[in-house]
Amino acid sequence: MRGLFLIYGLGWLGSGTWWHGSFYLTTMIVGPTVLTLLYALWGMGLALGLTALSIITAITFYVYSLMSHMLDH
Repeated sequence: MRGLFLIYGLGWLGSGTWWHGSFYLTTMIVGPTVLTLLYALWGMGLALGLTALSIITAITFYVYSLMSHMLDH
């Protein structure tokens, strides 16, 4: 049996793949953080905020590249 409950917009419960599950988990974790990003940058100021954003972007890119490298092997 593929699932018992129909979730609006997502299809049958239990019919997704690990790729869909990881995508939804990532958006649930990142979504509220993105909403507070402008407030955090406003509190730090323009120069420090853009510097922090650049560092965080570089770290995120590095971690995702490590994860994709790990999944390839």
